[in-house]
Amino acid sequence: MKVVALVSGGKDSCFSMHLCESHGHQVVALANLLPVDSEVDELDSYMYQTVGHQLVAAYATCTGLPLYRKRITGHSSSQGLSYDVSSGDEVEDLYLLLAYIKARHPDITAVASGAIASDYQRLRVESVCSRLGCVSLAYLWHQPQDHLLSDMIANNIEAVFVKVAAIGLDPHKHLGKSIRQLQSHLRRLRDQFGCNVCGEGGEYETLTLDCPAFKYGHIVLDDWQVVLHSPDSIAPVGVLHPSAFHIQHKRTAHDPGDQQQQQQSESVVIEVPQDWQPQQHPEDVCSVNGTSQQQQGWHVDLKVLESAQHMQIIASVETAAAAAAAGGAAAEPLTAAETAA
Repeated sequence: MKVVALVSGGKDSCFSMHLCESHGHQVVALANLLPVDSEVDELDSYMYQTVGHQLVAAYATCTGLPLYRKRITGHSSSQGLSYDVSSGDEVEDLYLLLAYIKARHPDITAVASGAIASDYQRLRVESVCSRLGCVSLAYLWHQPQDHLLSDMIANNIEAVFVKVAAIGLDPHKHLGKSIRQLQSHLRRLRDQFGCNVCGEGGEYETLTLDCPAFKYGHIVLDDWQVVLHSPDSIAPVGVLHPSAFHIQHKRTAHDPGDQQQQQQSESVVIEVPQDWQPQQHPEDVCSVNGTSQQQQGWHVDLKVLESAQHMQIIASVETAAAAAAAGGAAAEPLTAAETAA
């Protein structure tokens, strides 16, 4: 299948891309959500990681894939486990982003995400996929976290800590360190305090600087600042704010020299206009003509109106004699049926 990969910048979404390709799928586009204010590191979001968003634009160059981005204007207004379409909810930002991509890549049939343990996030991604007629791919779902982290490291996922919020993690000591450097420390925190090794309890967030999907370059983080959100003496909360970075280009055997450079130069970042809305599909109408048992000509129009909530089928029937008597006027609908999706 052709796949659009949701990328937050974190280790999980980048490892998900690698697993998609390992299973024979083709990632053809990247999708990312970011704050309205580019200077803001983190939003109060139930759905999206935004810390490190300043570097995600470089993923287009590193992967050679188009990166589509949308500013998050919604909030987590629908906070139940299941999700019903809610105007103004942050999930609708994801829907608009993916609908925009689908309009430009109609051959995409799947969406890949790095969901591991959050039913809240998984169900919302699946809801959006259902509305767009896509399959949700979540290869990391409910995998043992210690094994998963080891697999990421073994598959050369180079990701650094960009947020810490747990006992045993110090913003000034651990931000900027890689998952490889801190793996043994994370295991000790799991054994001592029950922390999630992959950070699924919000203990930490990461930013990927290199991974197998980065075929044309990797990111070098040159400078950053530590921003404290809470100076708590037991579990301080802090984020890494990147202030300087560059891309180190790769020269590979299958894409050397000028061809590689051409691929890099074609990489693009596209931001979804804030006023963009999906086009409504015109009503699908099919006509059936025939003859009744009384040899009287008849004509039926079937009109199908479909939305995410329901499907409505309206049948309009007229005989040749009635049409002639009405001077060819359109027939009134005789039946209407509505069924839940």
